[in-house]
Amino acid sequence: MAVYFVVNSHITDPDQLAEYRSVVGPTFEGHDYKLLVSYDESIAIEGTPAGERTVVLEFPDREAFEAWYHSDAYQAIIDLRRNATEGFAVLVEGR
Repeated sequence: MAVYFVVNSHITDPDQLAEYRSVVGPTFEGHDYKLLVSYDESIAIEGTPAGERTVVLEFPDREAFEAWYHSDAYQAIIDLRRNATEGFAVLVEGR
């Protein structure tokens, strides 16, 4: 069953986020995923989002997500994203 990694955040350090964006691509090499959304201007319909940046990645299953997220390559750069933004990340299963 497909899973979706959803991140919504407020950008606090654009330069550090730019650095993250410049190095995140290679962490996906050899991993099965689809980038569905990556946008820096979200429109709230209900409630209050954490920020303006939304990213949605689709993985074929939880194991594929875990393989990428916990990979040495991604763990080496994850703090660039975390230190450059404030918000949340969730993993949800598709139906």
